[in-house]
Amino acid sequence: GLGRATATALARRGARVVLGCRDVAAAEKVATAIRAETGVASDDLVVVGPRLDLASDDSVRSFAREFTSEHPRLHLLVNNAGTNFLKRAFTKSGVGVIAQINFLGPAALTRALEAPILAAAAEGREKGGAGADANVVHVSSVTHRYASVASVPKFLRDWDVGSYAATKLANVMFAYEIARRWGKRGVASSAVDPGAVYSSLWNNDAFFSARPMKAILSFAYAPPEDGAVAVVMASLAPFARTGAAGGGGGGRSVRAFVSVVGAQL
Repeated sequence: GLGRATATALARRGARVVLGCRDVAAAEKVATAIRAETGVASDDLVVVGPRLDLASDDSVRSFAREFTSEHPRLHLLVNNAGTNFLKRAFTKSGVGVIAQINFLGPAALTRALEAPILAAAAEGREKGGAGADANVVHVSSVTHRYASVASVPKFLRDWDVGSYAATKLANVMFAYEIARRWGKRGVASSAVDPGAVYSSLWNNDAFFSARPMKAILSFAYAPPEDGAVAVVMASLAPFARTGAAGGGGGGRSVRAFVSVVGAQL
């Protein structure tokens, strides 16, 4: 899917990529495939982090603690996880799982990783960087344009209000908030629409995963590699401006973390 394509593209550009996934065994297979595809010589340049289930607040906190203990600086966080077409379900806190996985989980993860993100930004400033030396990218969707979040409690707890489109709008709003809070400290933040992409997300719906629709979607929609172009551009643009991007430019290496949920990546 889009997460795998993004991780592959970042690895090709010299980033150290840490995958955060719910299914660690599946993620290990993906990491092995990415290393083989990109020709990465060292196993520690594309690795699988601790288990991350964005539907669980406990899992998010646990992941952040373990990640921060091993990686004191985080230059790039890509919040890619997204889901749709799920049966009505709620977390133990009463939050709809689509709102939890698409928005609240990634938002909580970003805040929980504040220390390593700001540490990376501070390191860049100490070395004389004029622009952003840490970056947070939130994968949104064009569907945010026809959504609204009039009530936060309803968005989180009402299944119909917390729709896929509304979560994508929430991603955009959160991107602005991160820019407002951390921008002056050297952290860039952006929301990205990858375009109409045929990814594993469509497999959650019986209608879209049926053979006729699968053929239509695969023909009309772009492959994940095309959608990843926009995500990678947003990921590396701040570093390109300051000479901090890894691979090819002789600058500092970028440690990237790509957040992906689900067994199918």
